[in-house]
Amino acid sequence: MEPHVEKIAELTNDNYISWQKDIRAILIERKCWDLVCGVEKEPLADASYRKKRHFLHKKDRAYVTIYFNISKNLRRLISETRDGKRAWEILKTHFQPDSRVRTIELLDSFFSCSMKKGETLGVYASRLRKIISQLQGYGHTLEDVYQVFQLIRFLSIDFKEVIHSMCRWPDAEFKFSNVLEELVAEEARQSQIKVDQEEARQSQIKVDQEEARQSQIKVNQEEAALKPEGEEPLKELKDVKCGKMEQFEFDCRVPNAEEDTVKETSRKENITNSYTTVTCLDSPYTRAWLFDSGSMFHFCKNREWFDTFTPSIKTKKALAAKNTFITVEGTGTVILEFKVRGKIRRVHLNDVCYSPDLRKNIISGSQFDLSGAGFKGKHGRLSVYTKDNKKIFMAMLYKGLYFCNPINVKLRKEASTVQLLFDSQTLIEKFNDANNRYVSNYLKLNPRKSIVKCVVCRKTRRKSFNSFRENLF
Repeated sequence: MEPHVEKIAELTNDNYISWQKDIRAILIERKCWDLVCGVEKEPLADASYRKKRHFLHKKDRAYVTIYFNISKNLRRLISETRDGKRAWEILKTHFQPDSRVRTIELLDSFFSCSMKKGETLGVYASRLRKIISQLQGYGHTLEDVYQVFQLIRFLSIDFKEVIHSMCRWPDAEFKFSNVLEELVAEEARQSQIKVDQEEARQSQIKVDQEEARQSQIKVNQEEAALKPEGEEPLKELKDVKCGKMEQFEFDCRVPNAEEDTVKETSRKENITNSYTTVTCLDSPYTRAWLFDSGSMFHFCKNREWFDTFTPSIKTKKALAAKNTFITVEGTGTVILEFKVRGKIRRVHLNDVCYSPDLRKNIISGSQFDLSGAGFKGKHGRLSVYTKDNKKIFMAMLYKGLYFCNPINVKLRKEASTVQLLFDSQTLIEKFNDANNRYVSNYLKLNPRKSIVKCVVCRKTRRKSFNSFRENLF
């Protein structure tokens, strides 16, 4: 029984050097290598039948071993022979032709090989070793000096000291493998130093920030201690509409009572004698969004505006103007609609920070800039365009700030309801005489059949003055 041999990778157009070493070990294990390399000769004519038969058996075994360990597209190279020695020579001639041009080409690729950007020293050394092994297959061996020279040729200045120390080594130790081992250790040490320096820098930044905060607290305490005891405090800002502190009147959310009264009066004057339906398709109060080019994130103060929302596990703080901090309770997605030239433009704002401490909702101009949007400003109007030069929305200048009035999709869908004021019977009883045609078309039925008993109105019971006078005389 033949000994079990581990299967190797098949021969391809790229792995002849490694395949040659592996198949040689298999042939040695099967006692066929001497026949393939030409050491074992064919038996003479007067040899015994047993020796001749044994020789032919070894020849077939060598051929079969080579044949089944090469890829199918290369088997046609040795398909015309049955001799293992001849098959070995055919493959060697095909992959390693006796040509100086190939040797010169490999030498040129070796001395022009350099480290790529972001490549480690171990990967670069493996590419050099592959070229060295190919040169050895063609019978050309590079000296250790040239191998080490190409290894340290393109190193950075950080390896200067270790290279100077290695150049003083004796010739017996100045080998490719020894130099590579020392350089890999130095590379690992330098990478660890960079990591430690970065951690130290980050920790120093935190210490400096804490010291600045403590110093500011100390200054504020000293200023408070120096104030006179009889000094009156500053009057707090108060909104006259809702009574909220620290709020201007134009930022108040409470609608103006006088404006609402005028709108209600004008609405009642335009009511006609017809049945109407109440349809609410939009939010009753339009809230302007501030378009800020200095903000790094979108902010929204209304929780109901979010289409999707993820609350924060830990309370986060965001730096605002004048070194103040605001609380961020979560992030989510807000969908806004803008009406541009009769068309609806929908904008999806991702990673919107929810902060109820804000007075206005903020659209980040920097986020639009990162996504490739374009901006055009003229006469107090700022237009935002997509990459395809399509207008998304327009912001108007008001007191030094740009504001836009979008429509929230979520609130619009929730507010889209239709409410009937009366049922059909009540509608017929109250409005049939006033507008019979409209009620009939609306209810799509004969109003006379729906009324059980028609109530005679006062106008029909009235008699004219002339007929009454004729009866008297």
